[in-house]
Amino acid sequence: MASPPKDDDYSAAESQKRFEQAVDAALRTPPMHRAPKKSAKAKPKAKKAKAKR
Repeated sequence: MASPPKDDDYSAAESQKRFEQAVDAALRTPPMHRAPKKSAKAKPKAKKAKAKR
């Protein structure tokens, strides 16, 4: 497997472009450690009222 290129191999413009692409990709990726939010349609069912004694 080829070794990754060193930081010195890129020009400033190229490194900036790569950085922006990485940031854009990270912002578009949902976080894996957090459960996805439920949609508005998936509201929890109303709890039944407890029977009075």
